[in-house]
Amino acid sequence: MPPVVRLDPTDALFVDNIHTDADSIFLLGYGTGQPMGHLDFYPNSGHDQPGCDPISIAIDAITPDDVGDIRDIGACSHCRSIFLYE
Repeated sequence: MPPVVRLDPTDALFVDNIHTDADSIFLLGYGTGQPMGHLDFYPNSGHDQPGCDPISIAIDAITPDDVGDIRDIGACSHCRSIFLYE
């Protein structure tokens, strides 16, 4: 992605990133492995964090009742970054 549409080192005096879900959206990830700051951390190589279940459900098997659970599972790795930052 070009810097104009993402975080980059010109956005602040110091930009640090924690990449916790670097898989592309095509692999049901929400992030990117692309370095974007002055300092980029990649815990667990930037992929699914320990204790977070990978999403493995067929798209055609999703019901309206599943959407909230899938969101919570999908956000698990991202939520871990808050605790890693502390």
